This record gives sequence, C-alpha cells and structure tokens, in this order.
Amino acid sequence: MNRALASALLSLGVLAAHPIKTHALDDSSCSSGLQGDVRTYLSIDDPEADDTRATDGKVRLRGWLYTPTGTPPADGFPILVFNHGSGEEPSSRCVLANYFVAKKNFVLFVPVRRGHTGSTGEYYKDYAERQADAFCGGDPGFCGSSGHDSVVDYYKMAYLQVQRQDVVEAVKYVKTQPAVNSSKITVMGHSYGAMVSLFFNMLDNTPDTKAVISISAGAQSWDSNDYAQDYLKDAVDQAQHPIYFLQPKNDVTTKPTGTLAKQAADKPMRFQAAIFSDVPDSLIQPCPRLDSDGDTLSCGDVAHSQFVSDKDQVEKWGATVVDFLDRLGAK
Repeated sequence: MNRALASALLSLGVLAAHPIKTHALDDSSCSSGLQGDVRTYLSIDDPEADDTRATDGKVRLRGWLYTPTGTPPADGFPILVFNHGSGEEPSSRCVLANYFVAKKNFVLFVPVRRGHTGSTGEYYKDYAERQADAFCGGDPGFCGSSGHDSVVDYYKMAYLQVQRQDVVEAVKYVKTQPAVNSSKITVMGHSYGAMVSLFFNMLDNTPDTKAVISISAGAQSWDSNDYAQDYLKDAVDQAQHPIYFLQPKNDVTTKPTGTLAKQAADKPMRFQAAIFSDVPDSLIQPCPRLDSDGDTLSCGDVAHSQFVSDKDQVEKWGATVVDFLDRLGAK
C-alpha cells in the first residue's frame, strides 16, 4: 500500500466503542522457586481512552514481576523488561526468570500489553480487522481482498506503535520497585514484542534505558507485511539506545536481522547482531502443528517460539546478552 493510502488511514481516527473480552491473569511459580508476582502497572480511569484500551475508559495493564533473592548490590539490581510476542495469552516466562533472575540477578518484569490476556483493550488482530472493515466500508469490492489485507497490515503496525506506550508505563513502574538500579534498564522483546521494543527505542525521553535486545523482530511478518519492514527500518534509523539483534538460523526468516543490522551499521550507534545455530529438531517436531490461538505453525514458526522457551536455548543466547549489557555498563 502506498503512503497516500496510509495517510488516509491515519485520518480515519478512532471508531466507536465495542465489546471487550475480559480475562484473568494467573500467578505463576517457576521451577527454581521464583515467584512471579502479578502486578498492575497501570490502573487509571481515562474518559478519553481509545478503543485499543477499553470501552469504559478504564485502563488496566498487568504483568509478572520477578526479583532475585539475597542481598541486593549497593546500587540495586539491574532491570530487564521483557515484551512478549503476538499470542493472545502471554505466559509468565519462567524460563527467562530462571536464567536472568535466579542466575544473573536481574529484576525481570514481563508486562502484558493492552489487548492481551490480563490487560484491558482489544486484541491487535481484532482491532486491525475491524478498522480495515470500517475503512473499506464493509464492501470487499471497495478494497478488494488484497487491499483489505494491506489495510489490516497497516493497522497491525499502528497498534504496535500504540503499545509502545505500554512499555513506557512498564518501565516507569519497575523503576519504583525496591532494590532496583533505575539507571540500568534493558528493554528486551521477542517477535512482535521485539518490534514494540524497537518502536519504544525511537522515543527520546528514555535516558535510563541502556540497551534494547531485539529477538526475531518481524520474523513472522517480514515477507508478508511491507509496513513491518518500513516501520522497523525507521525504528533503527531513529534508535536512541544500542541494539542487539538476534535470532536462530531456522527461524521463519533471518532477513530482519541481516537488514536491520545493516541499517544500524550505517548509523552512528552501537549495535550487535547474531544468527544462532538451528533450534534442534527434537524441540521442533512434530510440525506443522497448532499454536494456542489455533493457528498452524510451520517448522520455522516452532523454532521461532522455542528459541525463547527452551532452557538450553535461553542459556545459550542469554549469555551473549549478559555480555553485551556488561560491556555497556547495564549489568
């Protein structure tokens, strides 16, 4: 879709309110004995809240907070905010907590962005479809099937731009916790969460953020959504903090890491990029298979998700993240 149509979409504005699904967010104990306390990190009554938040103007954003045991260092524990992917029901990310909290002494916060289980708002897919239906006037002939799909792609990216404010609020919240070092903050994300993290990194009012870790940003969208490519390139062009791009070799595609790393190389910024070895077949088979949303996952999709879900995989790439942060003074 061209930029003229994108401008037309922007001018469409926020539409009328609609029913919002509500969910419960369960507490979670990790295998190491860590407890992921469920916290509400934003709770306000906002009469001007748009329909990406909630129909009644109430904003409720929640997430899991993990804190290391033992005596904090004199300057407090460094902070890691992890942004989940596109799944409607994000998990508590115990595997990440077992490594980064129990072994590496980070405070880990896993916020649940608007529209996902536990927080208010409309799920991004539903939002994008509804906005596209409205733009196309409810008449498939007006946009055509390919035109409608392009409008959906646009609104998916627009939604992620909105969700970056949820990351801002998550960072604000975790900085208020006891025994943290509020000047050592890393924002990390996977898949859609990595995209949101890169969009967050465009903001110039986040001085305490020391780095952004982008894991498989756009890997499932790169070849099908031109807006994803354009928006991510813009995000790297406007990056405020160093970035580490990483993903496994057998991800859906490794094009994002190659392209975005090249984009970063042309800027006066610190960055690092790595393509890790294949996620083992033992973690991928059987494939294809269905995910929690009922969508069919290819082998690449399964590798994409196992890269941040399997203990051995997390410890492999996690060690390089800790090293990167240590060199930046963020550890």
